[in-house]
Amino acid sequence: MTYSYPLTMPSTPKCSNADWTLKRCQAKSFSSFTGLHQFIDHPGKWWLCTLKYPPMTLLQAQDWIDFLMKLHGQIGTFYLTDPDGNIKRGNPLGTPLVTAFGSDRLSVTTYGWTANKAGLLYPGDWISFSNYEYKRVVESIVNSDSGGAATIYFEPIMRVPLAGGTAIATTSAKGIFHLESHDVAWTTDNLMMYGLTLAIMEELS
Repeated sequence: MTYSYPLTMPSTPKCSNADWTLKRCQAKSFSSFTGLHQFIDHPGKWWLCTLKYPPMTLLQAQDWIDFLMKLHGQIGTFYLTDPDGNIKRGNPLGTPLVTAFGSDRLSVTTYGWTANKAGLLYPGDWISFSNYEYKRVVESIVNSDSGGAATIYFEPIMRVPLAGGTAIATTSAKGIFHLESHDVAWTTDNLMMYGLTLAIMEELS
């Protein structure tokens, strides 16, 4: 049987811990003669996350186990929103769209915001694009000008810059992830309470 990926994760219970890592591919060259070193920043960057769930009843666990079985190890993908991602510091008013990405692919000029609004997004807020690249706002508060335009600085780097007019998700930002391992495991005790921890990685294709 084939499934329509990405899947949607079960909604309950909510995870009790989420451990995030921004993975970077960097190299360091070091001269043993001069002591000088040089860092090389390769373009590969992605999110890793470990989700830990509270004890589950049998009925709750069955939904999660069914979800994991349907992923077929690392082959299947699913949507993920940071469990704290819906708690935003900013107030994103309007319907933001892409104007163009910066040459460094770490910023995007946008339009479609409500005009002359301060604090649309704050550092730490999440955004995503139509290809579900999942980004975290950095550096500065996002404010719109009189024409409803604004610039967003984010991390990590945009892998595939998108065309102008592409929508930007703010209140419902999410990424696409897959399991870090093709093996699936869970625990159960003599009270039939289940435990589950998921190590996941952002989908890069």
